[in-house]
Amino acid sequence: MTGRYVLPEDSLSKLSCFVCEKPLSYFPIYNTEAGPSCGRCGAPQNGGLRCEFFEELAKNVQFPCCYKPNGCLELLLPKNVAKHEWHCKYQTFACPFGCPDKWKGFAEEFLEHTESEHSSSVLTDCRFEVDFINNRNETKLMPYLDGLYLINYRCSGNQRILSCTVTQFGYDPVDGNMNYKIIFEDSGKQFSHTVYSDLNDTVRINKSAVDSILKNPAAVLASIEVFQKEPINGSDKNSNAGLLRHFECIVCMDYMMAPIYQCATGHSMCDSCKDKVKECPTCKSEIQTTRNFTLEGVVSDFEFPCKYEKCSFVGKGILIKEHQEKCNFMEKDCPLKELNGCEMKIVYADLSGHIYMEHNENWYEGNVISYPFSFDEEFTIYKDVFYLTCLSKLFELNFSFQKGFFSFSVKLMDGSDSSEESSKYRFVVDVLDTTKSNNRLWCSKDLIDEKQDMEIDLACIDHLIGEGFNFRMFVLEK
Repeated sequence: MTGRYVLPEDSLSKLSCFVCEKPLSYFPIYNTEAGPSCGRCGAPQNGGLRCEFFEELAKNVQFPCCYKPNGCLELLLPKNVAKHEWHCKYQTFACPFGCPDKWKGFAEEFLEHTESEHSSSVLTDCRFEVDFINNRNETKLMPYLDGLYLINYRCSGNQRILSCTVTQFGYDPVDGNMNYKIIFEDSGKQFSHTVYSDLNDTVRINKSAVDSILKNPAAVLASIEVFQKEPINGSDKNSNAGLLRHFECIVCMDYMMAPIYQCATGHSMCDSCKDKVKECPTCKSEIQTTRNFTLEGVVSDFEFPCKYEKCSFVGKGILIKEHQEKCNFMEKDCPLKELNGCEMKIVYADLSGHIYMEHNENWYEGNVISYPFSFDEEFTIYKDVFYLTCLSKLFELNFSFQKGFFSFSVKLMDGSDSSEESSKYRFVVDVLDTTKSNNRLWCSKDLIDEKQDMEIDLACIDHLIGEGFNFRMFVLEK
């Protein structure tokens, strides 16, 4: 069968799923004792044989849309059914707010219904107050620009964690090409923290993290914005995938930049790999010092997309190479790998959440850090690292004591290792008096991207050390 066929109405009526009663146009199709079931209903739990013979026969048959009773007149090949049904404007939706009459209607009718029957469930200003104390599980309808979105937010009172999911309501005319962001603010709007996510993905944030960023607010407000993902220079990142393959080194598969070398046959490789191999991995011919100047000329003017998923950066030659070395979407080892053996690889955007959830003992919230200290053991070595979110940035705090000196350093963990960005901040060490004499030492130092420690001689602060060595650390904007 190579053409397209439309079966008579009486024949189509017999080809329906026994579970949902919709046409058997959504593969895979299973045959069970109760009757045939379609792919909309999933694989039968009590077993069943896949009807591959039926699928082969039906793949060129045009079926009516399952929403034909609602007015859709489309005829569809099985390969097009799933996408069409997902976007069909004739599909109906059940009210998620517990209607006594189990209301169902079209997407364009849903806002009017919700405003009329469930007005308290409409998030008209795209904002809600966050309650970290009580257990909550609420769903709201949010009209935003030309779309409708369901906001489900849940809070576990015991764990003090807010989970929020944003989904588009109704058929999706943009193929899910959407992101959303949640902006957390204190009631006075002096401090804020923004979290980004793909539509349909869940954002989770802990009360302690919010308190640290927003400076222990009396109330926390969350507002939601939905926006379309930006294309890369107006084109799809993969549109030049075939062409880009010609710029990949045959050894490391990274994009080649000048100088580019080639073997006797003409296969090209990057400068880094030329000395790592003795023969061409493609044709086994000798690696020579011959430069591929033609390819180097093309590379110098060609714009490369960043190789890391979700990154939209595009740049020429050396710019893309420099960017990829510090891209925030590059997976890196957990910074606590050496300290506690964590083997996870994380992108920068997920780093603070990973440390808070997986290494909470290394998360710092401005509290007093206390170490037992004895002058009889002053040659004991102490070493520790903490992480702090401040001014919407993540910082690494390092502390050590050895050979009679206390050392402190702070590093900005922004993924870029930029000294220019680091120079905007300074850190403070506040050494507290544990002898009950009400003295203290306050020291400040600028951040720079190369670690340079603030060192304090034990002899200078021994009068502050009684029951232990206590201190706090802060990061301030210059």
